[in-house]
Amino acid sequence: MTQDDSISIIMPTYKRPKGLDCALSSLVRQVVKTDNFEIIISDNDPSGSAKPYVQAMQAKHKNVQIIYVHATQPGVCNARNAAMEKYSGRFLLFVDDDMEAPPEWTQNMVNLLVKYEAGIAFSDVTARMHDSADPKLRAMIPLFSRTLPAPEGYIDEFLGMGGAALDTARMRLPSPVFDPALNDSGGEDDVLFHQLKSQGVKTVWSPHFSAYEDIPASRATLDYIWKRHFAFGQGPTQLAADKGLKGSLEVVFWMCVGAAQGCLYGSKYIILKGMGKDTAVHAYARMSQAAGKILWWGGFRPHLYGDNATIESTKNSSAA
Repeated sequence: MTQDDSISIIMPTYKRPKGLDCALSSLVRQVVKTDNFEIIISDNDPSGSAKPYVQAMQAKHKNVQIIYVHATQPGVCNARNAAMEKYSGRFLLFVDDDMEAPPEWTQNMVNLLVKYEAGIAFSDVTARMHDSADPKLRAMIPLFSRTLPAPEGYIDEFLGMGGAALDTARMRLPSPVFDPALNDSGGEDDVLFHQLKSQGVKTVWSPHFSAYEDIPASRATLDYIWKRHFAFGQGPTQLAADKGLKGSLEVVFWMCVGAAQGCLYGSKYIILKGMGKDTAVHAYARMSQAAGKILWWGGFRPHLYGDNATIESTKNSSAA
């Protein structure tokens, strides 16, 4: 950390040239109130496929500090950890390579942290489907968006690493920051946020400004929705299990919650599906979360990142 107003943005990328173009193009347009602003691109493709594009952007935008990091070991945690070795800013923001940030987004996030003297901040992240005219895809938007029905202020929820901001002056970051054991499945952000919460770090959110996440056809499927929400569901039970014997009762509690929710949302899904409602996919997602609470251990952990994130699914999203 070199300056009190310094800002670093970290973006891991893996074989998403179109997404990288949109995301990085939006980041170089950020309007910030500091001369100490850097963007760190962590390329997780062993072949370094993002390097030529990043070099072209460096040449085109010489007024912006763009840093290229080649994280050759596969895994989203490895990619973020490699970037963490290079950052210099007090305020640390995380963007995914399928996101787009409006020009004021970075400064708004920093202002939010300062206003509430918080260590973690979230804004609304609104999903954009590849075919907004398809009603079945429109019904999926809430499942990919990260938002809360709450006014601006302190929250206890964690909304994911993409779109998060940290004030590193208000916390002690673990080493490594992101657990490599969760490289393929995700959930590393939940683990980090719970660690920071145990330090008394405050979390804040605002609905008054947004970033955007583009959802490709390969992820707008029942198969991906099941895997994604199953992994979400595993989170609380796994966190309890990580406490060892002290967490045994919590594990039982979350598994029982999962069983009850499975019955509730499974029934709801069958009814809505039978009625031909596109919103049946919401119950389907909650049903998968319930299953994750019950089947929480490693053998059931889905693989959502790396090559698994770039393979086109053969499932038809119309099955919802």
